[in-house]
Amino acid sequence: MTKKTLVAMSLLVALLGACSEDEEPANNPGAGSGGTAGTAGTAGTGGTAGTAGTAGTAGTAGTAGAGGGSACLLTVSTSYDGAGFAENAKTELAVVEQLKALNKLMRDAEETKDADGNLTLKPTKAELVGLFEAGNPSLKAVTTTYYAGYLDGVFEAFEKAAGKKAVPTDPPAGDGGLYSKWIFDAKGRDLRQHMEKGMFGAAMFHHASKVVASATGAADVDKVIAIFGANPSFPGDDKAPQNPDVLSAVYAERRDQKDVANPGPYLKFKAAAIKAQAAASKGDVCKAEFGDALKQMMMEWENSHFGTVVFYLNDTATKLATEPATEDTLGAGLHAYGELVAFIHGFKQLPTDARKITDAQIDELLALIGATPGSEASYTLVTDPTAQIPKLLQALSKVAEIYGFTAAQVEAYKPAPRPRRPPRARPRSLPTQASACRAATARSWRPRRPSTPRRASWPRPPRTGRS
Repeated sequence: MTKKTLVAMSLLVALLGACSEDEEPANNPGAGSGGTAGTAGTAGTGGTAGTAGTAGTAGTAGTAGAGGGSACLLTVSTSYDGAGFAENAKTELAVVEQLKALNKLMRDAEETKDADGNLTLKPTKAELVGLFEAGNPSLKAVTTTYYAGYLDGVFEAFEKAAGKKAVPTDPPAGDGGLYSKWIFDAKGRDLRQHMEKGMFGAAMFHHASKVVASATGAADVDKVIAIFGANPSFPGDDKAPQNPDVLSAVYAERRDQKDVANPGPYLKFKAAAIKAQAAASKGDVCKAEFGDALKQMMMEWENSHFGTVVFYLNDTATKLATEPATEDTLGAGLHAYGELVAFIHGFKQLPTDARKITDAQIDELLALIGATPGSEASYTLVTDPTAQIPKLLQALSKVAEIYGFTAAQVEAYKPAPRPRRPPRARPRSLPTQASACRAATARSWRPRRPSTPRRASWPRPPRTGRS
C-alpha cells in the first residue's frame, strides 16, 4: 500500500465521522444529536456519548431520545376525584350562589301575590344592582363589560314592570308587566331570562375562559366544573337529592341522552374533566394534554349552550302554533323565546379564542328573530305569531350550520313530543235492574203506529176432489 493510498483512507474515515455527528436527531434512534448513545432500548441510562451526544436528558425520559414521541402516559379513571373541590372552587361556588340569589328576587316578584292575585313584590333597580355588585368577586366583576352595561337597562325596566300586569301590543305601550307567568317589558323582553340565561355566557363562561387561559393544575379544573354548575359526582340530574346540577350544567344534561356508548355534551364534559385532572397529576410532561382537555370542556359547554338554543327555537315555534292561542300558550312561547335570545346574546364580546360563534354571527341571529338590542320587536310573537315562525326555523338552521350539528343532533335537541293519552275504554257490563227499568220506561213512552183495519176475508168455497 502506497503512502498516497494511506492518506486518502484516513481522510475518508474522518469525513464519515463528521457526517455521523451532524445527523438529524430524528434519524438517529440513539439518545442525542450525536455520539454513540446506543439504541432506543438502552436510552434510560443516557449512554456515554460525551459532550456532543450526551444522552442524559433524553435517556432519563425513558423514550427513544430526541426522536421519540410524547412521554405523557395517562391512566384515566371513570370518576372524578373531588377531594379538594370545595376549597379549590370556593370563589366560583360563591359566584354561583350570588347569581341564584339575584334570580330568586326576580322570580319572587313574578310569583308573590295577594289573595286577589295582585303582585305584591316590587324590587327596585337599586336592590337588583346591589345583588349584582355584592361579593368579592361580584357578579358584575366576572361579567363582560358589554353585558354588564346591558343589564343596567334590564334592571331599570324590571323595576318599572314589577307589580303590574300587561298584554303585549303593537305598537308597544306602557311599562310592561306580568303576562301569563312572567314579567316582560313593553317590547316583549323576558327581563329575568335576559339576566339569568344571559349570565350563563357573559359571566360564568367568561370567568371559566379566564381560568382556562391561565390554568396550571388540578385546582383550575375544579373551578371550571363549579362555575359550569356541576359537581365532581356529576349526577346528571337537577333534581338529585345531593349536589344537583345547576345553571349551565342543567341544560347540558338535558341535551345529553345519557348513553355512554353515544355520549352527549354533558358526558363529554365529564370525560374531559377527568382527563384534565389525570394530566394535571403528571405535571409538565402532560402539559399539552392538560390544556387540550380544558379546551374540550369549554367546547362541550358551548355546544350544549347552543344545542339549548336549538331546543328553544323549536319550542317557541311549537307554542306559537298551538291552537287555540291563549295567553298561557303565547306567554309560554314568549318566555321560551326570551331564554333563547339571552343564551345567544350573552356570548357577545366574549374572548374570541374561547368560543366558536363570532359577534357578527350573533348580531345576524338576533336581527333575524327581531331581538337586536335597542330595537327589539319581541312583542310581535304575540301580536303576529304566524309571521315569526319561519324566522325562528331559519335561525335554527343557521345555528346548526355554525356548530356543525347533524340532522340527528338537531332532532335530539328538539322538545320531546308529549304522548297522547289513549281514549279510556269503557268496560262492558251486564244490564242492571235499574237500567232495564229505564229501557222499559223509554219503550213505553214511544208513540205507537196507528193501526190499520184488517182487510175482510170472504169464506173460501169448499174444495172438491180431483177428477
